[in-house]
Amino acid sequence: MFENNTIKDQIVDENILKNKIQPLKKFGQNFLQDKNILRKIAASIEASEGKPLLEIGPGEGALTAELLTYRPDLVVSEIDSRCIELLVEKFSGLKIVQGDILELEIPSIFPSGSGAIQVIGNIPYNISSQIFFKLLENAHVVSTA
Repeated sequence: MFENNTIKDQIVDENILKNKIQPLKKFGQNFLQDKNILRKIAASIEASEGKPLLEIGPGEGALTAELLTYRPDLVVSEIDSRCIELLVEKFSGLKIVQGDILELEIPSIFPSGSGAIQVIGNIPYNISSQIFFKLLENAHVVSTA
């Protein structure tokens, strides 16, 4: 039923249950928990020094935790204040930009001259096209997504 290397990843941690946030339909939230998938997503980024990394919609921070092992300078953009409170509690020093990514000025998130921005995230399907177009509008500062 389970692959040998994923059995331990399927066991639910007590802390996850304690901090569980109910996903909100209005934000299209769906919190990814599969550690194998999270590791694969995080490993897919180019570990380019000097390129800022922006995670869109970190939610409860499952992907954030994996990304921080590659890029401790990670910046996250989150709309849900409940998630922000949890992220602040979980990740000391994490730079969090509160707001809707569709309304934020992406170039203003990072200091000028910080290099081309890499963007990553487990984004909701219901706004994926809008986010894609937002990133295209900012192609002058976004190198990969």
